[in-house]
Amino acid sequence: MIDLGALVVVSPNLASIAAMAYLAYKVHSAPMSHKRSMFWMFLSVAVLSGIWMAEKFADTVELSLLLVSLEYVVTSFLVLTTFFFVLRYLGMDSWLTPPRIKLLWGIAALLVLCMLSNPLHHLFYVSIELLHQGGIYYLRAEYGPLFFLLLAYYSVLMGTCMFLLNRAIIQSPPSRKKGPFVVLVSIIIIMATFYLYISSARDNPYVDLLSLGIATAALALFIGERSTSFIGAEIITVQDAIESTNDGIIILSRQLEPIFMNRQAATILENDENRQLFHSIISRKPINREEAYFHLDDVRRCYEVAFSPIVKGGGGTGTMVSLHDISARKRSELELRLSKDRNQTLSRIIEHDIKNEMATILGYLELAESIQDPDKSKSHLSKAEERAWAVMRHLDFAHAYRMIGAEEPRCQKLNEVVDEAFSQLDLHSLNVAVDVGDTRVFADPMLYKVFYNLAQNTLKHGGEASSISVSTRAVGDHCLIDYRDDGLGIPLDQKERIFQTSSSKGSRHGMVIVREILHMTNMSIREIGDRGAHFVIEVPPGGWRRGGDAA
Repeated sequence: MIDLGALVVVSPNLASIAAMAYLAYKVHSAPMSHKRSMFWMFLSVAVLSGIWMAEKFADTVELSLLLVSLEYVVTSFLVLTTFFFVLRYLGMDSWLTPPRIKLLWGIAALLVLCMLSNPLHHLFYVSIELLHQGGIYYLRAEYGPLFFLLLAYYSVLMGTCMFLLNRAIIQSPPSRKKGPFVVLVSIIIIMATFYLYISSARDNPYVDLLSLGIATAALALFIGERSTSFIGAEIITVQDAIESTNDGIIILSRQLEPIFMNRQAATILENDENRQLFHSIISRKPINREEAYFHLDDVRRCYEVAFSPIVKGGGGTGTMVSLHDISARKRSELELRLSKDRNQTLSRIIEHDIKNEMATILGYLELAESIQDPDKSKSHLSKAEERAWAVMRHLDFAHAYRMIGAEEPRCQKLNEVVDEAFSQLDLHSLNVAVDVGDTRVFADPMLYKVFYNLAQNTLKHGGEASSISVSTRAVGDHCLIDYRDDGLGIPLDQKERIFQTSSSKGSRHGMVIVREILHMTNMSIREIGDRGAHFVIEVPPGGWRRGGDAA
């Protein structure tokens, strides 16, 4: 029959079981990344407390050893789940790769197996003695080297947990310090009492240091959760935030020596050329910020280098430097400036052309009114009408020019683009051959206008042209689109001028449109024909593919 003293002895175990069962139940309703590890950690503490309670009533060596074996299995599970929980709690999940997890479990399983096979080698326990007092049983053992090896394994894992939690407390904002502090205190209590238990004489079964220690830790976790609600709180440290930013962050000492840089900064400054440029910038001690070009993976990128003094105790102790990638903004500014210049040039040319046409129209109308001969008057009116249509073509050109870039570029099937362009023209007198396969290109939605204008150019200026062909070929990572006709071709001195808005021939406006549409996605066009026209459109790497495969 269990006396009152025995009930007092098991009360810490009962308190631990109750507290851990409550916290394990509460974890189920908390949405966080470390939910599973925390649940098994709390549950294993409750199970371990139950085993220790049962050991106090094991009246045979065999039963006591069975419970001790189970105790070490659960303890190993507790230590590992605590380690996994701390890493996930602090956002270090990436370290827990499958090979590392298997290695940690494998070491624990091997050491526990050595404990279970102790009767064969006596390297875990050298001797065991079952004692009892007042209805309470306890083992007193002399430990062997394998026990201390297992203890060292536990200590390394728990020591790592304490180090990481302490660092998180230092780096976390005030509102997030309480959670890791509660967990750290609980681990310290358990480890301290575990070492005291091992080193104590253990001649009084009513003083169970392990049960008292784990009950104190459970009580700390219970009270800490009630006051801080750390179960559902994710820990975000200042370093986590710095490492997660897209900017490079570098901390300089008072002597302008780098003492910290995040991953992004390390990537930017990993080559000698970039490091030399950075040291040149900081040696000049800019007041606030300046722009600099760094090379990353053979790409020249523009960064805004900003300086912020670090003030501590009323004086400066260092400088924080941020490297913010402004390449996209610089490109946008350049494109905006070029677009503005282009539009101003276009407006000036269109205004000039339309004024000339209108002056011509007015001249013909004036002549038509002043001449009495109906035939001559009709001729002048006919010429005025032709010039009026020329004005309409100028306005159509201006409208088409404005539409370039109005919508986001998209991936398009080249055969469908060519078919759409050719369907808007009367090409029945020409032999048309299109051999582009399943090529797709990333281009402005007005890409069809490129082939429309090329074909229209053939109809208007190709003379006796009888055929048109469109084909593709891959040259390295580039795709070349060939447009050919067998017409008169382009004179050598006009091969480049036809793409210029300054061309004296208004009928060439369509070729200006062609170049600008292609330019929107870094494509280019040139004319290389000898007999007949031969236009080559070059699509850059990444701007094309065949079928579903990227080029």
